[in-house]
Amino acid sequence: MGGLCEEAFFEPDAVIFREGEPGGALYVVVSGRVAIERASNRKGAEPARLAVLGSHAFFGEMTLFDDSPRSASAIAIQDTMTLKLSRQAITMLALQRPDLSLGLLNGLSQRLGQANDQIAALLPIRTREVHKLYDKLDV
Repeated sequence: MGGLCEEAFFEPDAVIFREGEPGGALYVVVSGRVAIERASNRKGAEPARLAVLGSHAFFGEMTLFDDSPRSASAIAIQDTMTLKLSRQAITMLALQRPDLSLGLLNGLSQRLGQANDQIAALLPIRTREVHKLYDKLDV
């Protein structure tokens, strides 16, 4: 992948990117560990840790396909080496290696499934009853 990506080293507690910053790049963890964190809505609360990623994991993909800002922050937990691929590099790779595109889509699909599982686990037990009451409202 020579020339398509940028190698970067981060010491522990170094911010790779911050929530709200412009995106447009995907990162791959070569070595080390990265925490993905999102600010809490509660005043004074610590950020919520959404995930801890190790070697061969990727992150930052949510902003590859639109111009939205970063939805979370990425922080190195230990000495971490990453590869950074821009939107243009990903597009070029997708055209040259469709199998890599399928791998990225598979990873995105798995993360969406995990997010759905986490949301379902947080819902109240009597969800169906709440839905029936809500459906009766004229909102």
